Amino acid sequence: MFEIFTIAPACIVYLFTPQFSLNYNQLFVYVGLFIFIIGILFSVWAKIVMGKNWNQPVEHVIERQSEIVKDGPFKYSRNPIYVGIVVFVTGFFITLKSPFIITLLILSKILNNIISKEEENLEKLFEEKYMEYKKQVPRYLLF
Repeated sequence: MFEIFTIAPACIVYLFTPQFSLNYNQLFVYVGLFIFIIGILFSVWAKIVMGKNWNQPVEHVIERQSEIVKDGPFKYSRNPIYVGIVVFVTGFFITLKSPFIITLLILSKILNNIISKEEENLEKLFEEKYMEYKKQVPRYLLF
């Protein structure tokens, strides 16, 4: 049943980095897939909870986003969609046992810049309400 989950990543690894496909450990596939699925589920959960308040990144229009979303994953992170993205990309690279996992540093820097701009917009839009939310909920999951 899980053969498709091991063959597909192995093929991708072989196509793009053949030297890393020789010592392919099955444990990486299962751990990576688990992390990948958790990341996707976390992002999807956040998107569903946002509902009509969802906007394009860095765009916050009061007509679309009339309230600060504080339910679901937003109780644990001010940016659960971005957290989910980083988690599922991490799982993807672990599954592939890819040295390209280093690109997470670049992705994290890009997302951090986007998040900073979004938070500036939310501070302007919601003022004290957002400042209070920032005090209660970490930007990411732990900090």
